[in-house]
Amino acid sequence: VSKNTGLTDLNCSGNQLTDLDVSKNNDLQVLGCLDNMLINLDVSRNTNLTRLYCSDNNLTSLDVSRNINLTCLDCTDNNLTSLDVSQNINLTDLICNRNKLSSLDVNQNITNLQCRNNLLSILDMSKCTNIRMLDCGENNLEKLDIINTNTNPFYSAFELRCDHNHIACLDLNNVYGLQNCSLGEQYKTAQVTYTDKGWVLDMAEIVGKNNLYRIMNHPEMNQDGIIIFEEGKLPSKFVYYLKCRDNVDTIYNIFVLSVTLELEKKELPSGENPGQTEKQPGQAENKPEHTAHSFGEYTVTKEPTVLTEGTETRICSVCGVAETRTLAKLKPTMELNATSIKLKTKQSTTKIKVSGLASGDAVTSWKSSNSKVVKVNGKGKITAKSKKGTAKITVTLKSGLSKDIKVTVQKKEVACTKVTLNKKSVTLKKGKSFTLKPTIKPITCVQKAKYTSSDPSTASVSSKGVIKAKKNGSATITVKVGKKKTKCKVKVK
Repeated sequence: VSKNTGLTDLNCSGNQLTDLDVSKNNDLQVLGCLDNMLINLDVSRNTNLTRLYCSDNNLTSLDVSRNINLTCLDCTDNNLTSLDVSQNINLTDLICNRNKLSSLDVNQNITNLQCRNNLLSILDMSKCTNIRMLDCGENNLEKLDIINTNTNPFYSAFELRCDHNHIACLDLNNVYGLQNCSLGEQYKTAQVTYTDKGWVLDMAEIVGKNNLYRIMNHPEMNQDGIIIFEEGKLPSKFVYYLKCRDNVDTIYNIFVLSVTLELEKKELPSGENPGQTEKQPGQAENKPEHTAHSFGEYTVTKEPTVLTEGTETRICSVCGVAETRTLAKLKPTMELNATSIKLKTKQSTTKIKVSGLASGDAVTSWKSSNSKVVKVNGKGKITAKSKKGTAKITVTLKSGLSKDIKVTVQKKEVACTKVTLNKKSVTLKKGKSFTLKPTIKPITCVQKAKYTSSDPSTASVSSKGVIKAKKNGSATITVKVGKKKTKCKVKVK
């Protein structure tokens, strides 16, 4: 588009672009290039740009520092590891979900921030007083400060989503107009220390001493935030509920944070036993009162995942000493609903499904061996290009396990090879109905099912496979997909 220097709006979304040169389009104000295969995008000369939509590409970096007029940026579903928008003082809408961002510095004028499913451990929103939408779920956040001072009734609705982080305490007292709130579950690791009274969990260390009053429904916690677990009764996980507003009185309120603590026993110095106290001057040496330990069964204290080892512990019922051993990482597993597919040229499919993953694992990438034949985006949408050929799509997990899908691109449409039904025969009472659900193979077949009845006066069938019983008798419903067909016998009583 280098010769179209007067362009102000450019939308080239949904193609297979690997390169886009807009360096000479200085008047460009709106650029939409989402759902392509771009690895790089240079907009440094497009200083008039106000809106940029570049989601669903393969971008690893994006420099918008010179685009000071930018008001909206959507770069969702890329591979960005960093994004600096601190210079974009006019930016109000930032959508950067599903990248690999470990930090994000936003300006105080932001009103809509969606940064779900990244690697953020810190997100400072304390200066963003006009924020109306914040979705920061599925990150690694330990803390979240929100102060919303905009009490204008025309802008009062505020939506917050911060589920699946590591937030131990959240204060929403100074957030106005909060109507849609999804705090979800939070997950943290906490250490417990052994004393002569049992295992001690200090909640003041977790939520802060000034926030202890926010913890709900834990009568076993004393006024200093101490919870003691008896020997042999230490759970591997502990859940507490924390009210984020002072007027909350039930754990089912939307302003209550649910936090799951994974309890880890604090390691003691070598040679020191749990519960052992320091010997005082003149005190007689403690002698062991038993000659052998009596251990119970091992209890899992940390579940292993595909990425991390677990632990299990057993405790001596005589002296309380604990023995811990390591549990091996889980073996990576993955199942695909197809290992080879056919596509017509320019046909797309999202029917490849990944399942059977071990705990802690997730899909990190989809890659094509030949992007001139087939492209694939970060969500697993596979698109055939305009020429015949073969390629393989590789699905890779966090654990490193990968599997391939062979893709054959052909000029003709993908024909049905087999069709089956959820029922081969059905008995209905007069006036009742039943829906046939065909399973068509291969999964990329685009041919539609067609239904006919041998006796519509007894049992009719709609174009969507809904059988309706009309009068006593029998009929046969034939389902045809391309050249393949199957039948269902219907008896009406």
